[in-house]
Amino acid sequence: MSSSSAAALPPTCRALRQKVYGEAPVVEEIRTPQAVPGTAVVKIEMAAIATFMKRIYDGTLQYPYPTPLTLGGSALGHIAALPVDSTQLRVGQLVLVDCVVRSRDQPAADVFLANIHSGYTDGSRKLMADAWKDVGTFAEYAGVPLENCTAIDEERMLGGKESGGLGYQVEDLAMLFKMLVPWGGLRSVGVTAGETVIVAPATGGFSGAAVKMALAMGAGKVVAMGRNEAALERVVAESGGRVVGVRITGSFEEDLAGLVAACGKTGEADVFFDISPPSAWESSHLKAAIYALRPGGRVGLMGGQCEDVKFPYSRIMTRNIKLFGKWMYDQSDIRALIQMAESGILKLRGGEGTGCKGVFGLDQWQEGSSVAESEGGKGTVLVKP
Repeated sequence: MSSSSAAALPPTCRALRQKVYGEAPVVEEIRTPQAVPGTAVVKIEMAAIATFMKRIYDGTLQYPYPTPLTLGGSALGHIAALPVDSTQLRVGQLVLVDCVVRSRDQPAADVFLANIHSGYTDGSRKLMADAWKDVGTFAEYAGVPLENCTAIDEERMLGGKESGGLGYQVEDLAMLFKMLVPWGGLRSVGVTAGETVIVAPATGGFSGAAVKMALAMGAGKVVAMGRNEAALERVVAESGGRVVGVRITGSFEEDLAGLVAACGKTGEADVFFDISPPSAWESSHLKAAIYALRPGGRVGLMGGQCEDVKFPYSRIMTRNIKLFGKWMYDQSDIRALIQMAESGILKLRGGEGTGCKGVFGLDQWQEGSSVAESEGGKGTVLVKP
């Protein structure tokens, strides 16, 4: 498919750029990307500001990435131009632009997060620095890998209910970004209908989304763990009776007793999904949740721990418990999640942790990133270039 709209692209566009690592980004005029083979040009409608982005780009988190670069993450936009090797996408189509970029000849190992983290291998670092350093979505136009564009049925998602649509606004679709991370992890451990799933913690942005995803996947019960009792109560209240809250106390014995009681008659769960932050590497919930699993239970690990974590080796071995690690998600996960949303099974609006908390222009980065840091866990915060 040739690029039928390439001639209509403006010669330049505005983008939020960082010249030196850790320095404040500035809006610059850059050359508009072109639809060379393997690259789609997307007119960005909305891009997500993650809760931790301010700390990424001011250097606090020390995420590795090359500079200069255009900032950004996952986004929503319309295809503006396509290269000759595109056979499926169409100019004008609404797409989800995914920030997880994989090597085309080593996709399982060489992976990086566009404009955020150069990954963990020499291959991923080379890929970001040499090929895809400027795929930033905090720009009017972005040139992104073809395979990172997944089509969305715009008529179905944004159309009025009177015509068979779901009645969403574009900003509502940004919840897909937040849902994708736990969806990839929960799908990897094979959550099935009727199972009891422990989610810990369950009151943050991604972790709260994990509760919603487990329910949408058919979990019979979700046991939501957290330290904040008020937040837990809100998660439980909106669940329709399928979520039970258990407070993380700091005591293995107390956590386990709470989990056993919450799991019901058997006192056991099928799945423990951990999505805890780096600070939780010694948390009491880790051991307690593993002890609460039935024989043959599964553990999904998607947390941010950088330190080595202690696991109850004998308990895992003697009860045939399986451990699954998952970093982010795969391309097949994206298509499957969008299909769930298009079908109406997965709700993107309503309930704790949903809704747009602010939309900001490129020149409002400081304000937008601050709002994302304080409010992003309660919904989405977006850039509209």
